[in-house]
Amino acid sequence: MNTVNEVKQIFDNFKHSESIALQYVKVLYNLSNLQNDLNQTKLRVIEILDILKNFSSVEILNILVDILQNNSDIKLDTDKIPTTSLTKILDKLCLNSNIDTDRDLLIRTLNLKLTSGRKLVVNTKYDILNSWIEYYKDVKDKDKLTQLIDIYKIVQEIKFKLGLKEDNKELQFGHYTKGATLQVMLKQEEKNEKKHIFSVSGKTRLYNASYMNDPEEGLIIEKVLKSNKEGKISSYFDNRNILDPSSWFLMSFTIKTDDLAMWSQYGDNAQGVCLVLKEDDFSRFTSFNDVSWRKETLLLESENKSEVAISESSSDFKSSSNKLENNDSSNSINSDETQLKSGQKDNVSKGSIDYLYRIAYVKNTGENFELEKTELFDGNEITKLKESVNNLKQKLYERVNDDDDFYKKAISNCIEEIRYLFKSVDYKYENELRILRYANLDPSNDKIKIDKESGIGKLYVERENPIQIDEVIFGPKFPNPEYVTPLLKLLDNDIKYKKSTIKFR
Repeated sequence: MNTVNEVKQIFDNFKHSESIALQYVKVLYNLSNLQNDLNQTKLRVIEILDILKNFSSVEILNILVDILQNNSDIKLDTDKIPTTSLTKILDKLCLNSNIDTDRDLLIRTLNLKLTSGRKLVVNTKYDILNSWIEYYKDVKDKDKLTQLIDIYKIVQEIKFKLGLKEDNKELQFGHYTKGATLQVMLKQEEKNEKKHIFSVSGKTRLYNASYMNDPEEGLIIEKVLKSNKEGKISSYFDNRNILDPSSWFLMSFTIKTDDLAMWSQYGDNAQGVCLVLKEDDFSRFTSFNDVSWRKETLLLESENKSEVAISESSSDFKSSSNKLENNDSSNSINSDETQLKSGQKDNVSKGSIDYLYRIAYVKNTGENFELEKTELFDGNEITKLKESVNNLKQKLYERVNDDDDFYKKAISNCIEEIRYLFKSVDYKYENELRILRYANLDPSNDKIKIDKESGIGKLYVERENPIQIDEVIFGPKFPNPEYVTPLLKLLDNDIKYKKSTIKFR
């Protein structure tokens, strides 16, 4: 106990050091092994969970799982669980190269139960893995569960490779929409009860993937995966009902911020606007090692500047906050992953920041499928992405003749995470990026909202923070933009604006 107290003093002085946190947790683990009282062990679990709120460490999670499995009577309290960090650790497990070890820890983690009896990390994209574990819990079917998780890991690898990286050139992120949507975004909010200070408080919406306007939306990746060199046709998607709703929500952006074709197709026939969002509103992936388990934005909220400086210099992650957001463009996606920037800016909004994913354009879906090089992908990235897709095809065909309907459905659900990141080369001109977010279609999910204005009742989820607008470009046929600019000036003096000079019939 004296050792615990001494290590705790060190940890309290270096709250942002994951290395010191890990040592502290190891001492807590040793202490729990020396204690026979279940209540004392519960206290150690609570302490470790509290540490995990600020770190997404596989090593710390592994220690926690060991304690809980050795004390099966302990159930996790829902209010104590740092869900965001835990989902990031699971993301890391899916991308790590030590397949057997990480797969085992992934399964053990998802087998943990809450006090309510429900599995851990509910209402996240890992719900589907929970269902696999439950269905294939018998030893005789363990090989199918292993196969599914290996396929899931490849899907996560593909998704990572589609992520917008920090080494990409500077870009503008535009979202074409109706003028009415801009008015919704420009809500007025009083920040101070005593002093009237207005700001932009509207949040962009990510609409359900079912509302995409491309007739082949979500089908291109199926066509790619259905054929192989042996001429076999995969049956994984044959029985998929295209009317079945997706649990993924989307939002679309383009680097073409004042473009004739985009005004015509997505800018309300040139009567709408193109919202150019700030780079600070998004995150880019920096390396394979810091995908989504980097330090939380909690780091930004620390008042101790020197402590932040210490944590940044001692961490081996390099992060960046470049994020996008948008509402009713052609397509939309939002991710359940977040990242931060190493050169923190004072004006970076707190809360989750979303990753952008580049759309891969497919020009041949046959046996020798091809991916098109674009302004957002270099040749090397295209080659590596194609290799990963081929690895996925090869893994799928190991059980191509399996008649297990549950297995086939699991494969389809697994592919859903990247289904909307592949499009036909016919849409290459859009240079599209998307945000992805998972939201389980369950009545208990309070993240989902309903837009009743369309008359249909469209489902959407909101981004965490108010929209960060850098510039408003009014369409060539936008009526009376001078009616809007006074409001822009009032809400945010830094927002630039102009009217497109493109000749539009």
